[in-house]
Amino acid sequence: MLRLILKMADSANVTIGDGTIKVYLQELRGYSQRVIDRAGQRVIREWSEPSKMPTLAFILERCASAQHEQSADDLFTRSDKPPGWEPLTPELKAEFSAALVKAKQKFPATTRDEK
Repeated sequence: MLRLILKMADSANVTIGDGTIKVYLQELRGYSQRVIDRAGQRVIREWSEPSKMPTLAFILERCASAQHEQSADDLFTRSDKPPGWEPLTPELKAEFSAALVKAKQKFPATTRDEK
């Protein structure tokens, strides 16, 4: 996680203090490394304010989205599919993932553990 925070700061060409790093680490600790990596890539691509560190809210929004995407991916990679299961096309997978993200945004989790 620390590596990613520093990478985001480097991509924005900013220096961040130890206190800020601690706050970011504390807020991100509930997410898996896979989710954080996925969200971090989006933050670097989407952050449009050069010379400013991406805000914690901006990063957390991408983490929540990445968590939803990961949940959808996990459904597609389960090993308990019925006999004759045919893999979904990338288009259908993207459509289902988008629908899942919208549903989870409409009905947000009630606890941090459910993110």
